[in-house]
Amino acid sequence: MSSSSSSAAPSPPPLPFPFSSSPPALVDALQRFRAAAERVVLDPANHDLLAVVKAARNGAVYGAKVRFPHALVMMVLFRPGTLREKLGLVYRATRTHAQNLARFAVVYKLVRFLLARLRAGRLALTDLPSVADLLDLEEGGPANLVGGILGEGGAAGAGGSGNSSSSKGKGKSRLRGLRGRGSGSKEGPYDSFIAGLIGGYLVFGGRGRSGKIPSVNQQIVIYVFARVVLALARLAIKPKGAGGLGLPVVSRKQVSETIARHAWPVFAAASWAAVMHLFRHHPDDLQPSLRGSMTYIYQQSDHWDSLRNFIWHNK
Repeated sequence: MSSSSSSAAPSPPPLPFPFSSSPPALVDALQRFRAAAERVVLDPANHDLLAVVKAARNGAVYGAKVRFPHALVMMVLFRPGTLREKLGLVYRATRTHAQNLARFAVVYKLVRFLLARLRAGRLALTDLPSVADLLDLEEGGPANLVGGILGEGGAAGAGGSGNSSSSKGKGKSRLRGLRGRGSGSKEGPYDSFIAGLIGGYLVFGGRGRSGKIPSVNQQIVIYVFARVVLALARLAIKPKGAGGLGLPVVSRKQVSETIARHAWPVFAAASWAAVMHLFRHHPDDLQPSLRGSMTYIYQQSDHWDSLRNFIWHNK
């Protein structure tokens, strides 16, 4: 005998506070909205495009988590100015870091997505401009992307000139035509490189309104570059059979082991020798935050006029 409860659909989980204490009609409407949203995000046909949206979310969250504590410490302890000015700098640095990681994630994931569709014949080169207009980095690309997936007006359809609305409307129709998980084609060997190249140029390659390269972008790119160099150095001495580049001579086992054992001390010594020489003779050419830190440690330590600013305070 089957029970009536076994055929009933499972009830949705309760809404979190404070929605759980809302009027019953509002709670019911919110439950229906959440159920519809769940269907959209769990639909396999939407997976690849929604992965672009989640990449933007994760980039923004990670950028804020990484930048906020660093900026807070550096600005409060080492920057002159009032507390309000310092907090403003912290906010702007955090916003820039979060926005740029989110934008790069959107461009990177979307370019890989489009390359796969191009390879599978589901997208033509002539379609790319209208899709690019829809995903304008300066006009809320992730929000427009969601509107394109769902076939709704969204951010792309609100306001704007006739030409802009027409172009973005074409972009939405192209995106709806590209729905469906999987492209029927394997990823190309250089898709990630091309996507990173385009994303790096569009997001991190520009200058600010003042005509200067934003310091946050400099720090991010230098951070990435340093780790790329280290990874390429490891690949250079790794044999091809082990997944490396297998460069002549240096990839031989004995030579490779010797380099791996002694490379880091040489690299560390050469790096510190170079930066100290540059700081002593060409300080203006160093990155500002590095120059400020080194000034605090190596120059301001030469000056004091009492026990108070010898131990307890710097100045």
